[in-house]
Amino acid sequence: MADTKEHIVMFPFMAQGHIIPYLALALQIEQRKNYSITFVNTPLNIKNLKSSLPPNSSIHLLEIPFSSSNHGLPPDTENTNILPYHLIINLIEASTSLKPSF
Repeated sequence: MADTKEHIVMFPFMAQGHIIPYLALALQIEQRKNYSITFVNTPLNIKNLKSSLPPNSSIHLLEIPFSSSNHGLPPDTENTNILPYHLIINLIEASTSLKPSF
């Protein structure tokens, strides 16, 4: 019988303090060889993550649709690190719109 891999889906909140540790964990899990990993986030966060993965990584990056301007946020703000503090609550509220993508 062929070996089957367990599939892990990781979906950190849209903040560097969440994304970076999740990615570090995904890279550690990847070394165990018996897991496939899908890392889910918004398009700009995924774009930024691509350069952080080793070229031979098997971690799959999956973009889910998100338009910050649909939620009263400045264009192309998909992460807390580029938002003024008073708008972070808007991003938190907007994150609930990602639910229908699943």
